[in-house]
Amino acid sequence: WKEMIFQVMGKMFFAIQTLAEQCPKFNKACAALCIPAMVEKLGDIKLKKPAGECLVSIAEKISLQFVFSQAYPVLKKAKSPKVLADSLLWIHAALMDFGIHGLQVRDLIDLLKFGLSNTNASVRTSAVTVLGALRQYIGPGTHGMLMCE
Repeated sequence: WKEMIFQVMGKMFFAIQTLAEQCPKFNKACAALCIPAMVEKLGDIKLKKPAGECLVSIAEKISLQFVFSQAYPVLKKAKSPKVLADSLLWIHAALMDFGIHGLQVRDLIDLLKFGLSNTNASVRTSAVTVLGALRQYIGPGTHGMLMCE
């Protein structure tokens, strides 16, 4: 996962995406090995698209909840605000594509609280964008979930 040549890393993501889509033995264990590295690359301008597409393929194969559950710890430890901001935007796009059925919304709300308390403005803006998507599905109850501890 430390490959420095972005074209090579992009091809790796494409290979993993192909496995996720076509290999019947691609399972949660395989996905758990890949997801953290892909989430970190969502902040890389050259790898954002292949990493995001691969994560979507994994979510289609296994579940969006599983991808999110593997991504949360990585995002809470991310040192780069760009990684967190761009990952939140990917989460927004995934919510718009998949909806919230099967998601543990409380865990997502906890990540959003973390994003909203970040000192970086782009991270806070991205967290608000995800909140907007959640509000579309949950309604005004989103506000109450944010206030609860």
